[in-house]
Amino acid sequence: MACCKGETIGALAAAIRIAIGDAERDALCEAVAAAWDAIDARLPQNDAGIRETFGMIEGRNAFREDIPHERTGRSDMLSNAPDRDGRAFLVPFDRKATP
Repeated sequence: MACCKGETIGALAAAIRIAIGDAERDALCEAVAAAWDAIDARLPQNDAGIRETFGMIEGRNAFREDIPHERTGRSDMLSNAPDRDGRAFLVPFDRKATP
């Protein structure tokens, strides 16, 4: 059975400002534990009997193949870059783009 502590349920009740007795707290704890057990039973297991984690969205790998190719030279990479001032680039200010 999943772990559910009475003090956790009591703290939750106090946080939402409701008063519950010990019997109600224990019943809620059992209900929460049963809910976790039901969820856990639906999770897939691997060959070792360990529950596997999974993402909410199933998808395919949309990345391209990693194919080696010739390196791009520094001068080609920086051919469209703005003017430089030492090690920094001088980025022109565009007043139209400023709100």
